[in-house]
Amino acid sequence: LEEDIVVHGNVTEKACNLPPDVRCTIAVASSADGTQFATSHGDHAIRIYSVTAGKTVAVLEGHTRTPWTLCFHSQHAHLLVSGCLNGELRLWDVRKRTCLRHAVLGPDRVTSVAFRPEDNMVAAACGRELFFWDVSGDEREETKTPEKVLETTIGFLCLYFHPNGKWLVTCEVRSLNSTAPPGSAVANQTPHFCIRLRDINN
Repeated sequence: LEEDIVVHGNVTEKACNLPPDVRCTIAVASSADGTQFATSHGDHAIRIYSVTAGKTVAVLEGHTRTPWTLCFHSQHAHLLVSGCLNGELRLWDVRKRTCLRHAVLGPDRVTSVAFRPEDNMVAAACGRELFFWDVSGDEREETKTPEKVLETTIGFLCLYFHPNGKWLVTCEVRSLNSTAPPGSAVANQTPHFCIRLRDINN
């Protein structure tokens, strides 16, 4: 079915060649100006692909585990934030191909990151906890510690800021009790998913 769609679909496509040892692609994000996108992979690297050049123009390395989530700033196309499986956040300047700041949230994986549109505040989900990370200021300044603003009994899957910068959409799933005896009512529960619109100013 997939081959049939590709062969007969009314679409055009352009291949982005990856090294043969890259096992998988985990996340993708596009810059607001549409000139480039970022991808993360199982080799722990982030690759920057130029739409105009039609090729990979940079490889960002530094994460010790696979980057699970990526997000470009909506107003500053050169700023990219990433979160990986060991709870680490990194802020990148894709023009300079450098990591500007990094911080560790905890042992759980960072499932989602989002830039607030009007400033340099990053929302990051790590397990059942929601953090805000202020990445403003010069790269030579000391990195600010992420602030935990919310902890729930539900695990966060993804985050998205409304364009007004005041509302944060969170997609969540209830964590199952992994210590429950097999066959018990708790162990047999299915995940419950929900979407919440949170006013982060209140």
